[in-house]
This record gives sequence, C-alpha cells and structure tokens, in this order.
Amino acid sequence: MERVCSALAVPRSTYYMWLKESEMPRAGTPRLLAENRLIQRIKELCREFPTYGYRRIHALLVHKDGLQINRKRVQRIIQRLGLQVKRKEKPARRGHHEGKVEVLASDLRWGMDTTKI
Repeated sequence: MERVCSALAVPRSTYYMWLKESEMPRAGTPRLLAENRLIQRIKELCREFPTYGYRRIHALLVHKDGLQINRKRVQRIIQRLGLQVKRKEKPARRGHHEGKVEVLASDLRWGMDTTKI
C-alpha cells in the first residue's frame, strides 16, 4: 500500500480516510432506518408525556420498549429536535444576609448560647 500511495502522491492517512468514508452506511441502510424509528418513538413519547425529560424518556424506552440505548444518546436526540422540557425556576431566596452585623461599639460582639433557652 505504501508504494501505491507514494506513486499516486497521496498520503497513506488520506487513503485510509477515503477507505473508511466509503464503508460508512448510506441512506436506507438498516442502521439509519433504526435511527429514524428511534427518533419517531422519542417524538411520540415526548408528545404523550410533555413534562418528561430525557431521563424519564430513556427509562420508558428501556423498560417499556425493551431497547438497549444510552441515555446520553437520547439526550442528544431530544436536544437536536428541540423537545427539551423547560426547567423550573427556583423562587428567589428571601432573607438573604450580606454577612455584616451592625454593632453599637467596636468592641461589642453579638452571640447566642442555645443552652440558656
């Protein structure tokens, strides 16, 4: 292979890259058809359960449909399709303290002892 690549003035790495690309699946292959079926199933589940996030959708795919699928793959598909659930905003904290205590004199310190209660 080295002689052929040098005669054509093509680096071997480029040849192997071309070879790898030629072996990649084309549209209509079983893997892509399975991917399209998975995407359709995820869309169905997101329509049926609009408040479910990718973790619950993944759990449904695994337990209900019996699929072996990585949850990160489910997350990527949901993100790509724009089906992510909006996160709840936490309510603003009340009574936030800045860490400064106002004292009447410089040598006066406030403290509390819980044993006196």
